[in-house]
Amino acid sequence: MNQYLFLLPEITLFILSCLLLFLKSRNEFGLIAVLITLAATFFSQTCTSVEILNGMLLISPFTQNVKLVILAFTCVFFIQAIAVKQSYSKNFSVLVLLSLLGMLLSVSSSTLASLYLAVELHSIGQYILACIKHKSIKSAEAGVKYTLLGTFMSAVMIYGISLIFVVSGDLSLKSLFIANSKIHSIGILLFISGLMFKVAAAPFHAWIGDIYEGAPTVSTTFFAVLPKLSLIVVLVSLISNLEPIAYTGSTYSTELMENSQYLRNILFTSGILSIAFGTFSAFGQKNIKRFIGFASIAHVGYMLLGVSNSASLSFGNPGIAYALVYSFTNLGILSVVLMLKDKHITSLKKLRCSNNLVALAFVLLLFSSAGVPPFIGFWSKAYVVKTLVETNHIPTAIFSMLAGVISAFYYARIAKETYFTNMAEENIEASLRHNTLLTSIVVLCALFSTFGFVLLIY
Repeated sequence: MNQYLFLLPEITLFILSCLLLFLKSRNEFGLIAVLITLAATFFSQTCTSVEILNGMLLISPFTQNVKLVILAFTCVFFIQAIAVKQSYSKNFSVLVLLSLLGMLLSVSSSTLASLYLAVELHSIGQYILACIKHKSIKSAEAGVKYTLLGTFMSAVMIYGISLIFVVSGDLSLKSLFIANSKIHSIGILLFISGLMFKVAAAPFHAWIGDIYEGAPTVSTTFFAVLPKLSLIVVLVSLISNLEPIAYTGSTYSTELMENSQYLRNILFTSGILSIAFGTFSAFGQKNIKRFIGFASIAHVGYMLLGVSNSASLSFGNPGIAYALVYSFTNLGILSVVLMLKDKHITSLKKLRCSNNLVALAFVLLLFSSAGVPPFIGFWSKAYVVKTLVETNHIPTAIFSMLAGVISAFYYARIAKETYFTNMAEENIEASLRHNTLLTSIVVLCALFSTFGFVLLIY
């Protein structure tokens, strides 16, 4: 089969993105482009793993399925953008599509060079999306901060790759494991640090509050969900490649084992720090977008703990499973935020009076995000804890459970503000922009969060 057929989704998306530059770029066209790319991905499905472009990309059934999931979430995002009728720029859809192209390429990358270029492609789009609301000082400030910090971490990342190449003489993902020296270890640390910044994992998380709050809510919705999912898959790919591989005529098994454990330790440590910082940073936040940003750090921590303790390159990996549940839940929560006129947490007390159904669904989503049983968020956390116990990380398992209990308190505080606080009738005023599309997304996400555990039974 022609290798370019396997690249049909990426080629289709790139061509459609270029076409939108010459059209009156609207969110409806962006949604159509994603749907066409979704169809192209179905058409290019493969039953075996295939290396293309001289080994720069690896197409497999799993990577194609991941692309389908990412494209499906992007469809929901464009529906949100259409619902709120906010694009801020005629190139809004183009930026989203090009960033999406970077995500699709990143999950298929099999060399450090192609991975770096793919990650930068989807990052550049996010930098611009953060400041795309031209008349907002906060948006401009968020964009400048995000761009400067992101550029610095990109330089750190490429420097790490150069150190790895100097020692190993190879740019394939396997080059992470086939050498063992201090320079090589520093290179791995710098490279992974760049990826940790992209997913807002501790200790590279300080930027997230200002960016989430300052960026337009539509943009926040985009880079709060999709980049995390794609990059968690990338990290799982790195771990799976770090498993001992039989090199013909070589004696690299010891180095492979040591480097595999070294990378796992980096992710494991970052996971613990992320849960600690995320859990306590979310306390006292008064802006709902800022709260979501800091709370997401803890969620990333659970993902990293799952990734570092499993090399399974499948949706059954605890890190990927957690990322999927997080994505569903956050899409629903951010759909509510898109409808809110006031992003202050205290304004949520008016939500039940404005739309009782949305308020109830929002509370259910909060319970799922907090990990309250029997919501699907509880089972994703339990899966990570189960993996920690099975790998003899008992203290970390206990710590993650305690952190989950602590985080439940501030989720409960927001739920109380939303649904269980009575207001004097004369103080009630509409706090919600009524929107059928967004309401539908919120309700569907809430139903999945509430009854999604049934899927685990089957």
